[in-house]
Amino acid sequence: MSLQAFLIHIDKCKNLDELCLRLLLQNITKNSKKSIGILVILTASCLYALTHVISKPLVESNSNTELNPIVLLLIIYVINGIFFTPLARRGEPIKHVDRRSLVVIVGIGVAELIGMGVYLVGLKDSTAINASLFDNSEIIFALMIAIIVFRERLSKSELAPFVMIIFGVMVIPVVYDISHTGMVMSELLFGDILIIISGLFLAIDVNLYKFVNDKISSHRIMQLYSFSGAILALGAIIVLDMPIEIGWDQIIPVVLVSVLGVGLPTMFFLIAIRLIGPVKTILVYSTTSIFGLGFAALILGESFSYIHGISTGIVIVGIYLLDRKSTRLNSSHQIISYAV
Repeated sequence: MSLQAFLIHIDKCKNLDELCLRLLLQNITKNSKKSIGILVILTASCLYALTHVISKPLVESNSNTELNPIVLLLIIYVINGIFFTPLARRGEPIKHVDRRSLVVIVGIGVAELIGMGVYLVGLKDSTAINASLFDNSEIIFALMIAIIVFRERLSKSELAPFVMIIFGVMVIPVVYDISHTGMVMSELLFGDILIIISGLFLAIDVNLYKFVNDKISSHRIMQLYSFSGAILALGAIIVLDMPIEIGWDQIIPVVLVSVLGVGLPTMFFLIAIRLIGPVKTILVYSTTSIFGLGFAALILGESFSYIHGISTGIVIVGIYLLDRKSTRLNSSHQIISYAV
């Protein structure tokens, strides 16, 4: 492509997403497209793994920087909305977004707010390492939604990988924590359960994305759902009469969580779906657990047990096998696609 043609192409592509996708999808080979898609989703996984490490000190009771989870979410959504607004202006105007899409995006904001709120409350009592492991609970709940709501069915060959994921994400870590707390409902176990429950709402969240991802740019989706989430969070704060307090030493960590831990990973996630498809995207995105375990051990100094490694390995193998089985069975291929 000549420089003049390239500049004309840029002029036509008012939206950064559209520009990247046109240049990448139309002018590179299939293998390059796959490689770039994997690189994009690996970047998203690495960035999102930082969420656990940065958020943990912000919500801990024994921390000097403790923030109310709802107040933290309000700030995160406002920062994200402001960050993506200049980028969203390059795309389609808001008036061109149809009412149905707006309703879906508000639904994304509601699911995201509840899911992230429950997650942050759970993280307060749990550990960043456990939170990294329970990240993949979204996959389990997404598959359950596909089976219950969309009437999909797992084949016999897909059942074993699905059970492996359940054991790796939920059973092994929870049993391990129970064995260390004397079979009682400790704060750690309660926090673990809340993080797992948050996966249900985040699974609903990512399922809703597929209804708007092909119609609206990633930047516009991020802008609208961020501001809708901020409005909902502000409403909850007003109803519950929560004080909005944030110290100067909390600003940098909150900005990092907002942009690097939530905003950019979500945008990269949506772009990766378009580049390599939903199945490969969720498969590679499961590496978030590996990055999360490493960051929690290196940055926060949390203890890393062999049980955590076994759980992560079982989950990744289970997702890989499920991907292989689903690829061979086109009728079942949609099941894992609901995970994104």
